[in-house]
Amino acid sequence: MANHASALPQEDLITAQLPAWTHHAYPLHWQALHQSQRLDAFDQDWYNNAAPDLREAVQASHTRLLRSQARLARSLTGLKQITEFAEPKLQARLAELGFTAPLRGSELLRVERNWNWSVARFLYRHRRDNLLQAALQNFADDESFTAESAIALSGAIQVTPITVHGRVVTGPQTPTAQIALASEQYQVERLALTPEAFAQCCRELDMGAAYQAHLQQCFAAPQVRAQAIAVQQDRLRLAADLAYLRHELNGTARDQVGRLLQNGTVPCWQLALFGIVLHEVMLIDAGNSNWLLHLPGNTPALHACTGLDGVNQVLATLLRQPENRQRFRAYLSQADQPRFLDLLQQNLDNASPADLHPTLQAITGEPFGVYQDLYLARLKSEAEQLAVPTAVADAQARAQRLEQWENLGLDVLNVAGFFIPAVGTLMLAVTACQLLGEVYEGYEDWLEGDRHLGLQHLETVGLNLALIGGLATAGQLVPKLLKSPLLARLEEVRCSDGRYRLWQPDLEAYRSPQTLPEGLQPNTQGQYLHEGSHYLRMDGQLYQHRFDADIQQWRIVHPDAADAYQPPLEHNGQGAWRAAHEQPQAWPFAVLAKRLGEAYAAYTPEQLELAGRICGVDAARLRQVHLEGQPAPALMLDTLKRIATGTRGEPLQGEALVQQHREWPLVRALEELIVPLQGTTDSERLLFSYLDDLPEWPADLRLELRAGSPQGPLLDSSGKHLASRICRVIKSTEGYEADLGERPAPAPQDQDLCRAIEQALPTAWRNTLGFSTTDGNTLRQRVLAWTEPRRSELLQRLWGTGARRRIGRAGLQGGREAVPSGPYLQAPLATRYRRLYPTATDQDFLRAMDDWQRQGRSPTLEMRNLEQRLETLRRDLGEWARPDPQYPHRRQEAIAPIINAWRRLSRLPLGQNVVVYSLDLSRLDLEDRDLASLALPDDFTHIEHVSLKGNRNLSQLPAEFYERFPRLKRLLLSHCRFNHLPRLANPQALAWLDLDHNRITWDDSAQQMLDQFTHLGVLDLGGNPLLRAPDLSLMPRLFTVFLDNCALTELPHGLGSITSTPVAIDLAGNQLQQLPADFLVPQPVARAMRLESQWLSPRMLDEVEAYNAAHDVDLLVDNSDYDDFFHNTGPAEQALWQRLPLQYRRDLRPLLDLEPFTSHPRRAHAEFWRRLAVIDQNLPLRQQALERPAHELFDLAL
Repeated sequence: MANHASALPQEDLITAQLPAWTHHAYPLHWQALHQSQRLDAFDQDWYNNAAPDLREAVQASHTRLLRSQARLARSLTGLKQITEFAEPKLQARLAELGFTAPLRGSELLRVERNWNWSVARFLYRHRRDNLLQAALQNFADDESFTAESAIALSGAIQVTPITVHGRVVTGPQTPTAQIALASEQYQVERLALTPEAFAQCCRELDMGAAYQAHLQQCFAAPQVRAQAIAVQQDRLRLAADLAYLRHELNGTARDQVGRLLQNGTVPCWQLALFGIVLHEVMLIDAGNSNWLLHLPGNTPALHACTGLDGVNQVLATLLRQPENRQRFRAYLSQADQPRFLDLLQQNLDNASPADLHPTLQAITGEPFGVYQDLYLARLKSEAEQLAVPTAVADAQARAQRLEQWENLGLDVLNVAGFFIPAVGTLMLAVTACQLLGEVYEGYEDWLEGDRHLGLQHLETVGLNLALIGGLATAGQLVPKLLKSPLLARLEEVRCSDGRYRLWQPDLEAYRSPQTLPEGLQPNTQGQYLHEGSHYLRMDGQLYQHRFDADIQQWRIVHPDAADAYQPPLEHNGQGAWRAAHEQPQAWPFAVLAKRLGEAYAAYTPEQLELAGRICGVDAARLRQVHLEGQPAPALMLDTLKRIATGTRGEPLQGEALVQQHREWPLVRALEELIVPLQGTTDSERLLFSYLDDLPEWPADLRLELRAGSPQGPLLDSSGKHLASRICRVIKSTEGYEADLGERPAPAPQDQDLCRAIEQALPTAWRNTLGFSTTDGNTLRQRVLAWTEPRRSELLQRLWGTGARRRIGRAGLQGGREAVPSGPYLQAPLATRYRRLYPTATDQDFLRAMDDWQRQGRSPTLEMRNLEQRLETLRRDLGEWARPDPQYPHRRQEAIAPIINAWRRLSRLPLGQNVVVYSLDLSRLDLEDRDLASLALPDDFTHIEHVSLKGNRNLSQLPAEFYERFPRLKRLLLSHCRFNHLPRLANPQALAWLDLDHNRITWDDSAQQMLDQFTHLGVLDLGGNPLLRAPDLSLMPRLFTVFLDNCALTELPHGLGSITSTPVAIDLAGNQLQQLPADFLVPQPVARAMRLESQWLSPRMLDEVEAYNAAHDVDLLVDNSDYDDFFHNTGPAEQALWQRLPLQYRRDLRPLLDLEPFTSHPRRAHAEFWRRLAVIDQNLPLRQQALERPAHELFDLAL
C-alpha cells in the first residue's frame, strides 16, 4: 500500500482556497504579512522583565486588537485586490467577443511611428503590455493605433531592432553626412481581437469606476466603518500600554489616551511635514503642553513630545534611519512620496538640527471616524491610479505613471496585486487575517505561534504557485510544505458559507461565558434552557448549542462569532454529549465514564473503575454508548452514589423494574460485598457460590453461615458435609461475626461478611486458599474478579426464573463486536475516515485510499462525498421521522440504528475473525407504511444482517427496502405479522432466516419461496400455525431448524438430506401422529432432534421408543439438554447414565434449574453423580429412587 500517512491533503485545500492575488505575491509581501501578526515586544527582555500586571495589560490589548482585526476581516470577506477584482470581469467580457486566450499570456503590442525627413521614412518603436495591465490603465477616447499594432500571444510577438541609414546636411558648404537611426521590424501572429476593439471594450467595461464602487460598497457599510474605527482605537490602546510598560508614558498621559478611547473630548491634530499631509499619523493632547505622537504600525508607535519642536526632533531622529524612511512611506500618498523623500534628504543633509517644517491641522469631529473617512478617500484615490476610470483616462498621464513604476522596477500588476494592504498601515494586518480566514477556520483563537505557522504554510503554497506561474526569481529557493504539529491537528470542515477550511478541533474558544441561574435543572437530554437558548455542560465546560435541521444534529455556537464554524454534536439522548470530532475510541475508561453526563463528572477515576467492575461495564460498553448513542448503563450511577456516600440503595420495586434492570440482583450483591453496609441473601449466595467454585478448597474443610449462634439455623455453606474441620460465621441483626470459640473478647461484628470469613478461617487454611489478609479485602477482590467473566451465568443460576434458555435459539441473537481502541494512524484523512466509520482499522482506511487512487479519484473529494452523503441521510431520515398527528409512530427511534448501520458501527461477530455488519430495527412498532416510505440510499451494500423482530404490525418487506441489502445473509423477523415468506433481492445468499411467532400457514407458494433459499443454514419458523410441514430436501446446509409449536402432525421431508453437523432440530410442541414409514436419519441428525410434546399420539410415542431401542437415540430430547451433567465426566459416568431408564433421565433435567445446582454447581455436580452411583449399586435404593419424582433426587437419604 502507498504511504498515505505522509500525504498532505491540506495542501490541495490551501491551493484551492488561496485568493488569486497570492499566486502573484512576492516574498517581500509575505514578509510584511508575517510582520503584521507579530508583536516584537514579546521577544524583548524589557517586556519579559516588566511587572506582571503591566504585561497582562499589554497581552489583553494585543488580544483585543487581534480580535478586532479578525472581525473587520470577516466583515470585509468580499473585498478584493484590484487584479482579483478585474481579471475575471475582463476575461468574461472578452469571452463574449470570442476571445479566450489567457489575459496574462496575451499582450497588446502598441507600435508608434514618427516620420524622419533625414531618411525619408517612418521610424518605429513599441510598448508591450499584457492585456490585464493595459485594461486597468484604460484608454482615452481619442487614442488611435497604428496598423502595426496588434494583440497576440506573448510568444507570438517578435521584435527585431534595425538600423536605418540616411544623410543629413551639415552646412551650406559641406558635404552631407551619413547617419544611422534605430528602428524596429515586427513579426506577429495576430489574434482576431483588434487593438481598437479591445480599447473600446475596456472603456465600456470601465473597471476603474467599478472598483471605486466596490471599495465604497465594502468600506462605507456602517458595520465595517465601526469595526475599522475599533481597529484604530485598539492599535492606540496597545501602543499606550506598551509605552506605559516602558515608562515612556506617565499615568496622566495614559489616562488621557483612555479618555480619548472612550470618546471623550481630547484635542487631536493631523500632522504635515514640508506641507505634505501624513496619513494616519495623529497628535494627541497629553496636557501641560505635552503631546503624544502616534505613528501606527511603527515600533514604538507612541512618542511623548513637548511642543512642536519636540515633534520635529522625534521625527528627525527617526527619519535618519533608512529603514524608518522606508516605513514612513506608508503615511504618504504615492504621488507625494518622491517629493517628500527629496525634501527630506535635503533637510537631513543640510540642516543640523533638521527642520521638517511640521504644521498642524486640528481635527474637528470624532478623530477616529475622521481618519477612517480619510483612509477610504485615500484608498479610492490611489486605486484610481491603478484601475483608471474611463472618465479620467489620459494617455499622457498613463505614460508618466508607467515610467515612474518602471523606474522603481515595478509594473501595474505588481502594485495592483498587493494594493489594499500596501496603502497605509490599517489593512496590512487585516489582509493577513483575511488570508488566514480564507483557509483556516477559527485562526483568531490560535496561539500566536500557530498563527505564524499557519501563515507560513500559506506562504509556502503561494510561493510555489508563483513559481509555477513563472513569477519566482531565477535561482530562488522555494520551500516545500512540510508536516508540522499544526497541520497534523487541522481537520477539513465545511463552513456555513459552504466552503471548506482547515479547523483546529479545540473547543476552548467555544466555551460560553453565560452564567446559568442557580437551581436551573437540565432536561432529560442534559440540556439547560435559558432565555430561549440551549446550553449543555460537557467535560466540565458550558456550551451554547442549537439544532441544525439540515443535518439533524445539534451544533455548538461560538460565543463571539455568529458565522464561525459550529462543530456538530453527538449524544445518546440521556446527557452523554460529545463533539463529533472527538474520538471515544481512544478515551480511557475514566474519561468514557465521566462523559456519560454531568452526574458522573464528580467521581474519581478509582470510584468510576470500581463501579464499572461492579456493574459489569467495561470500556468497550461505554464506547458503544458514545459512538452508537446507546443508553448509559442503567445501574452505574446508582452504584456510584452508594460507593461515594456509603449509603444503601432502596430495592427496586415491581417486577417490571426488575426485568428492566435484570442485573440488579448481581449488582446489589457485589455492592454489599465491596461496600459492606448491610448483608442480604443475595450477597451471601454470591460469596458462597464463589467459595464452592474454588478448586483449591480443602476437602476436609467446611465453612458454615449460621443465624444467631453456632448452633443456629444453617443459612449457607461451602465444603463437604462430613468434613473434619468446620468453621462458622454467625449472622445477627448487628452483622457478621467469626466464630472463634471461647475467647476473652468477642470477635468484631459488622456488615462485612468477607472480613468475617477471612477471620473465621484458620491461618493455615487462609494460606492454602491464598487469602493474605484478615480485613476481607483479598476475598472481596477475588470475588469481583471471579464474577467478571461469568455474569450472565451467575444471573441465570442464582436469580433466574428457572426456565433454561435453549442453546440453539439463544445463538440466533448474536453478540456485539467491540470497537477497536487504537492506537490509530495519525493522519488528517485517516481521522476523518474514522469519524465516519469509528470501527474502521488503519488497514480499512489504507485499503479505501488505495482503491480511490487506483480508480483515479481524489481521496479528499471522496471523503467530502462520504461526509455529504451522511449529512443527506440524516436530513432525509429527519424528514421521514417528522411527527404526524394523524399517524403516531416511533420512526425517530429508528434513525440512530440506521445511521449506525451506515457508519458500520453495528457489527456482529460470527465465529473467529468473522464479523458481519447489521441493521437492527427491532421492537420499534414499525408498520408496512413505515418501511414503504423509508427511502434508503445505495449505501447499505455492506449490510449482511437485518433484524426487524418485535414489530408486531409488520407484515411485508417492500422491494424498495430489501433491494438496499444485496448481500443480506441473516434476516430476523420474529414476532411480527408476516403470513408469507418475504421476498429478497438475493435469496440464494441468505444463510439465516428467523420467522418465529408470525402468522404463516404453509402452502405450495411458501414452499416455492423456501426452495430459493438454497444456502440456508438456520431456519426458525417456530410458533407459526404452519399445519403442514415444509420440505427441507433442497437445503442440505441446514444445521439448525426450529419448527416447534407449529401444529404439525407429521415430520418435515428432507431431514435425511441434511449434510451439515446439526446443532438443533426442534419440533417440540407439535401433534405428531407417527414417524414416516422406514424412518431413518443420520445419527447426528437424530441426536439433534427434539420431538417432546404433550400432544404426541400413543403411536408416535411407541415408535419413538422403538427407534431409541434400535438406534440408541432419544428423538424426544436433544442431547444438549444434558450437557451440564456431563461436564468433566468420563466413560464410567456415560455407562451409569445409560443404565438409568430413559424417562427417568429425561425427568432429571429440571434439577439443573434448582438448588444446589444454581448456587453450588460444582458441589452439586459431584453430589449428583455420587447419588446416581449409590442407587446404581443398591437395588433397594434404586427402586426407592425410581419410584419418586426424579427432581427429588437430592431429597433422598443417601
